[in-house]
Amino acid sequence: MIARLHKNEEERIKALRSYDIIDSEQELEYDNLAQLVAQMCGTPIGMINFVDADEQWTKAKVGIDAERTNRDFAFCAHTINEDGIFEVVDARGDERFFDNPFVKGDPNIRFYAGAPIIDKDGNPLGAVCVIDREPRTLNEQQKFALKTMSSQVSALLDLRKNNKKLQETLSVALEQQRELERQNAIKNKLMSVVSHDIRGPLATLSSLLDLADQDMLSEGEFKSFFGSAKQMIKNTDGLIDELLDWLILQREGIKVNKVEVNLNGLVQKVVNQMNYDFKRKSNELINLIPADFTVLADEGMLSICVRNLLTNSNKFTDGGKITLTAGSLNGEKQFCIEDTGKGMPADKAAKLFDGSRKSSDKGTLGEKGRGIGLIFVNEVLQVHNATVQVNSEIGKGTKICLKFPSA
Repeated sequence: MIARLHKNEEERIKALRSYDIIDSEQELEYDNLAQLVAQMCGTPIGMINFVDADEQWTKAKVGIDAERTNRDFAFCAHTINEDGIFEVVDARGDERFFDNPFVKGDPNIRFYAGAPIIDKDGNPLGAVCVIDREPRTLNEQQKFALKTMSSQVSALLDLRKNNKKLQETLSVALEQQRELERQNAIKNKLMSVVSHDIRGPLATLSSLLDLADQDMLSEGEFKSFFGSAKQMIKNTDGLIDELLDWLILQREGIKVNKVEVNLNGLVQKVVNQMNYDFKRKSNELINLIPADFTVLADEGMLSICVRNLLTNSNKFTDGGKITLTAGSLNGEKQFCIEDTGKGMPADKAAKLFDGSRKSSDKGTLGEKGRGIGLIFVNEVLQVHNATVQVNSEIGKGTKICLKFPSA
């Protein structure tokens, strides 16, 4: 006879699976309990079984080779419906089990006794049971031992769940620690770069003013020094913009306002602002982004990303092409910037966005690199659950692709 489903079967199954005990590795604690209960009850077979939706799974056993049993034939499927010990003195004469394949054949069950494994919420998850090939009964001491063993299994399950929660908490804490260390490393790098790059033009200006004040510069020398100082001030201005972008993103509680952004329109606005920079280096910008292509993103953040990436491509390209493309691929929205610039080795390409590089290469016209803009791009990608792929070859150029989730 097939056992009836438990009155709270759905909750019971949910509780059982919350312990991740099904298909778990063999554990000595459970093996010892199975051995001990068989010895205390004087039976050749002892088992710890958990009753899932369709089958009974054996966690530990002694005296029998079993792992999975169809629930329809499982004695423990009856035990979980009982409040106490479920005992079958002789299965051959029991109308519920006389035609059971495990009674008619191997392991030739005659006697069975099981105590339900109850969790702290009252859900019966399975049973600790003993089996004999001869009819018999348990005395009161043996029944007490069987109940005690089922309580011990319940305690082991609670310990298992608590250990799992502890491991998850530790894992999160370790990940947070690693992220904090990464952020601190980036911040230290930023502070070093900022200190150097801001002091540089100030020192140059100070020296220039001192020389001019002492009439020690010719008109030509003054113009040369002044041009250098002007460029350094421009670099510093860009540095401050990038630093502010990054600091805003780091502000606690910042909201990312994701909307469907027309990428072609956004890119064109950025390109229009940078036309002088492209012309100064004789670079041709080719926009092949479809007019109706959209990306789910924060428009302001995406605009800054595009500006930083175009600035980077323009910096390392002279008299070449910068091509913009976009499309959908493998469930993602992909936006790529490809240049015909100087390129870089594979090891540098792999670390381009992680903030680990201690310095940035100079551009084709000696433009100084800071790396902050690319760090910002990486931060934006993280908050958008997006990724970046970099392919580069020395002397041929670099292709950077941003991949955003479609929804």
